[in-house]
Amino acid sequence: MALDGRLLGRARQKLEEDKNRRALELERRTEEVYRKAPRVRELDGEIRSTAARAVVAAISGEEDSVQTVETLGRENLRLQEDRVFELTLAGFPADYLDDGYDCPDCRDTGYVGAEMCRCLRSRYVREQELEFARLFPGDVSFDTFDLMVFDDTPDETGLSPRRRMEIIYESCVQFALKFDLYRRDLFLQGPTGTGKTYLAACIYRAVAVTEKSHWVIYDSAQAVLARLEREKFSRESEDEDAHDSARRLYDCDLLIIDDFGTEMPGGFTNSALYELINRRLRTDRRTVICTNLTDAQLEQRYTPQILSRLCGEDQRLLLRGRDPRRKK
Repeated sequence: MALDGRLLGRARQKLEEDKNRRALELERRTEEVYRKAPRVRELDGEIRSTAARAVVAAISGEEDSVQTVETLGRENLRLQEDRVFELTLAGFPADYLDDGYDCPDCRDTGYVGAEMCRCLRSRYVREQELEFARLFPGDVSFDTFDLMVFDDTPDETGLSPRRRMEIIYESCVQFALKFDLYRRDLFLQGPTGTGKTYLAACIYRAVAVTEKSHWVIYDSAQAVLARLEREKFSRESEDEDAHDSARRLYDCDLLIIDDFGTEMPGGFTNSALYELINRRLRTDRRTVICTNLTDAQLEQRYTPQILSRLCGEDQRLLLRGRDPRRKK
């Protein structure tokens, strides 16, 4: 499972900002105590001195070093008891100057060994939530998807738009819930306003904004092709951002391409899309594509190689019916 480096960077920055805030707060408290209880300042100096002397004795190798360390240890404990007494005498809690950690597991480093700690993971998920909210304002999720807005009248196939959407909805839910095990991409095809983008957003949220927090990128086909074109015609030394932006499309766990078919047609578009889709298939990374185009329109715009991957490799979900928003 990959992580979005940009969002992880923001999460690490938030972790560091929290550490700095705590350090400043401890500094403020320390100055407050030193003003009201000067003896605490003296005791802090003595505590640091005995601790340093104990370290020197421990590494000296002298015959009486063990006894010296024990003596200094007892002295240090006595000084700490005196410090607590002076704090409480001045009206402060005994732990008022304790330099504790927000997260005892990683001591606020964000990692336990080589593994990301839960504290940094939670901040990363929060960044995913903010990114999702930026793209899809409001309460967008599978729980809020309203099947009742779809017509319940059977069409010529014998299925109503609502029943067909129930089947498609369940397929999307299973794709999201079993994302780590799923080995096929999704191709959502149908007229404008039949729920493709909303379902794609629901998948995004269910896959990204979770404890596992997979790396998801959502963008329009026009924007995706613009990234690839910029990368194609940029020298790495001149435009590192362009190459990084394109690499993100290849490397993310899930790429959602909306409005497929609105990008400028042509030779570059076909070759770039083929390379993107094919490489993601080879590296076992999932893709969800949404399009308003019919089969005939797809055949006019794209090469057989692209269509074989879209219609052959993908699980194709056909949405039908009128825009329920117009019905409402």
